[in-house]
Amino acid sequence: MIMKLLLLLALSASAALLNEAGSPTSWGVDPSHSSVTFHVGYLGISEVTGNFTSYQGTISGPNSDLTDAQIRFVVDVNSINTDVDARDNHLKSPDFFDAAKFPQMTFESTSFKRKGKDYVVEGTMTIKGVSKPVKFDVAYGGTAKDNYGNERVGLALQGKILRSTYGILGGQGVVDDEVDFALNVNLIRGK
Repeated sequence: MIMKLLLLLALSASAALLNEAGSPTSWGVDPSHSSVTFHVGYLGISEVTGNFTSYQGTISGPNSDLTDAQIRFVVDVNSINTDVDARDNHLKSPDFFDAAKFPQMTFESTSFKRKGKDYVVEGTMTIKGVSKPVKFDVAYGGTAKDNYGNERVGLALQGKILRSTYGILGGQGVVDDEVDFALNVNLIRGK
């Protein structure tokens, strides 16, 4: 009887571990606790910073530690905000993003690998109808449960792009080609 009980407990524990390791994990971005920001040099003497206020993203994958996860992130270009309405409208124009024709920027991962306690993610970014490979360093902030019992994970992604490779040519000679961006995302499991 005791042997049967021990065997049953061992099988149950093995099944729980197998389920956690083998079950898909999905997370959705909580925009109220996340941000998408950028900065770009201006005249070689200062920087302009801004953010996008409307976006959505998901991470899903086979492993609870997020390795080999698939990331999809969509940004509403019309939500660009640099705190100057005239500049924001110019950035939405065909000189820059051409938001009327290309209202979204997207990122889809092709690789999500561990690097120490952090990660490196590679994928395809599409801006203004042009798709290019990009790589992000991803700092892992940890996991925690919120006051409602939701499991959350925090990730901070940093990367650079050359805007000219996406056909964003406005402001040449005034605005730097290289744009730095950062995504600080808080994701909720199962959303």
